[in-house]
Amino acid sequence: MTEAQKPGNDQYIDYPECKGKTVVFEEINIQWKKGNWSFNHPERGPILIDTYSIWNPSHWNEIAERLINGQRCAMYIMGNFGVAEVRESPEWQKQKKNEDEMFDKIKKRPRALNFVAFVDPEDIIDFIDVDRLHRGFKQFRWPGERLKSYVGPQHNVFPVRDNETVDEGLIRKEDNTIACFWIPGHFGFEGIANTMRKKLKHGIFGGGSLNIHGQEPCYTRQELFWELTNQPDWQAGIDFILFDELAEEAGIGRSQTMVSFSGEAPQLLRIGSLFPDTISVKTGHQVDFSEIDVKTGKVKLASSLTPYDTPSNLASDAKVGLVLERINRYKKWYLKYIKN
Repeated sequence: MTEAQKPGNDQYIDYPECKGKTVVFEEINIQWKKGNWSFNHPERGPILIDTYSIWNPSHWNEIAERLINGQRCAMYIMGNFGVAEVRESPEWQKQKKNEDEMFDKIKKRPRALNFVAFVDPEDIIDFIDVDRLHRGFKQFRWPGERLKSYVGPQHNVFPVRDNETVDEGLIRKEDNTIACFWIPGHFGFEGIANTMRKKLKHGIFGGGSLNIHGQEPCYTRQELFWELTNQPDWQAGIDFILFDELAEEAGIGRSQTMVSFSGEAPQLLRIGSLFPDTISVKTGHQVDFSEIDVKTGKVKLASSLTPYDTPSNLASDAKVGLVLERINRYKKWYLKYIKN
């Protein structure tokens, strides 16, 4: 057992580490068996929330089935914990619900602040509106070209079609766009998403950071356990948790960068773990911003444990690169020594 403390609070609590089998990769312990965290809900009584590591592919099918069957997960997303579920296509929604649990109970935020689609860039062609793309981005209609606009954990914003395939909670109605998140080269994230794509027929896997609106997200498992202990709505509304030990170990401590491709040129909407210069160099799409844009609120700052200064920005960006390199080594190691 390890003691965890929520920053800014002097109440210590016990954090339940996994007691089952672990696999060690580069001195990082990876939970290999399904575990659980227990809580005492004030109305429902004892609640168990299952835990998995995203790095054991033998769990991917079970995770995908649970999500497709309507369950919701908390998951570590390259810097902080998020929350995700399958948002069903409107024509498949059994009835228009007055309550949307993700908005109303988990995030507690206005529905105008849309969620994000966690979808392979190859698949977003099904719902982005290529006809509304500026001529400089028309190549996004071709296979492989959309993936090139991602260099790491990144939100890209595209115009969305007017159709009945996308849940309204994923659409920014102000300009009819959709934010699409992906982590290229992330063996675990891609593995679960690709498992789901074979099974999911009428919906989009999506979500956002796991925090009450206006508050900070959880950057570690310890913080997540503390928040779950104190948030009965989360205990009742989250069915299981996905850990990413390889990324969490790096301590990125930031949410992700967001770039819009819905105008004439790439527009930085939010600075996060990836520095804009990195995106510009590696994608060939020049992403410009100025300090004035930040001061006026045109460009937002993602949640972060570190200040937005040059040393911290470069450090965050470097951590992302090192994690992706570590993940690539893990994939090779797993396929050589574990799978076989």
